Amino acid sequence: MVRSLPILLLTSTALAQAGLPSPCGDFDRCRFEVRIHGSFARSERSPFSDENLAALSSGFSSTVNEALDALGMKRLEGSPDAVVLEGRGGDERFAIEIEARTDEVRVTARSFHRPPQVYGQASAHLKSVRKKEWQMTALRAAVRDATLGAMADLAARIDEHLRPERTMKLSVRVNGLDQEQRQFVERRLLPCVTRLYRTVPGTEPSLFESVGYVELAFRYVPQPDEPREPLRFHAERVRASVASHGAVECSTFGTPLERHKVNVAEDELNQAVIVSFVAPR
Repeated sequence: MVRSLPILLLTSTALAQAGLPSPCGDFDRCRFEVRIHGSFARSERSPFSDENLAALSSGFSSTVNEALDALGMKRLEGSPDAVVLEGRGGDERFAIEIEARTDEVRVTARSFHRPPQVYGQASAHLKSVRKKEWQMTALRAAVRDATLGAMADLAARIDEHLRPERTMKLSVRVNGLDQEQRQFVERRLLPCVTRLYRTVPGTEPSLFESVGYVELAFRYVPQPDEPREPLRFHAERVRASVASHGAVECSTFGTPLERHKVNVAEDELNQAVIVSFVAPR
């Protein structure tokens, strides 16, 4: 969630005062390539008239530049000429993409020193104000909030990239299973799923039961091609590896659950993969 922040220069101190990390170690040396695009449009229950949105869209580019100037962002001129960094700190060349989307501002921040899949992103909704002349002020505030949020998210993503560990969460529904079937889930199925991943040395999986589910969580080192948001990736991997036939790594064939249909779903709220078994009729 993007928080409402006071107008601040986008220095390391300013971000710290806002409770946000900074990807820019020496702000006097930091430069930003800025791309501005998009237009606003009415959404369901939008408080804005078509006339207001048209005015906001036509003034979007100039208002964005005003907001960035107020944040103290110095523009990048010419080639980024950025050295690839392997460790923390030293980022000085950034790309900022600011987009008008329906009734919100979305900002994507990248460092030219990092791989393209490492980026920060944040959005801020436009606030409807009573007076028309205040609307551009509200737009500048949305640009400011989204920019600060995107830069903070970039700092977190750089840290995540340098510390390549993630958490895999798996919930297996055991409500309705007998004791032998539950034992198979805990003693054979869950260890098998864990072995599909390169777990972090020195760490132990967390396993507990909660309201009809056995919950598993463990730390692992992601594959190079793993997406930034890996939930669907995990679900597809489990779906391909847990089945009732014998041609998969974690087969239920020849087990107490061999006649059960395996269902795999995604729990976006808890960022977990859910496995359930449907008994034969």
